[in-house]
Amino acid sequence: MIHYAENNLGALVGNISLGFFLGMAGFFGKIFGVPFDIRHITISAANTAIGVFGMGFHTIPVKELLYTVFGVFSIGFLNFAVSFGLAFFVAVKSRGIHLKDYPEFIGILWKYFKRFPKDFFKAPVLREARDLR
Repeated sequence: MIHYAENNLGALVGNISLGFFLGMAGFFGKIFGVPFDIRHITISAANTAIGVFGMGFHTIPVKELLYTVFGVFSIGFLNFAVSFGLAFFVAVKSRGIHLKDYPEFIGILWKYFKRFPKDFFKAPVLREARDLR
């Protein structure tokens, strides 16, 4: 247990802190009179589940429930798109790829995706450079 904490304490404290910050944001917004809310998929899905099961599943009109579920999925998609976009930007910047090189880079990425689609969903196996041609 000590070795685990020693090696992972930063990640643990970071995740716990982030959870508290996200969870308490609405509360602090209410205290200070600021209309502040967190639009994160985890918080939105949890609030939806609490609301649906708290009110009773059969008391909510189907149309309202569909709008809510669509909203939660939209928040999830936006969270994913922003996270992926920022990670992609950082990765491209770290490799020194400039905007004029994007079409060629996207072409190379597309060829790789067609040849090794699993690598985009699971950690890739180590391959030799000659295997990638």
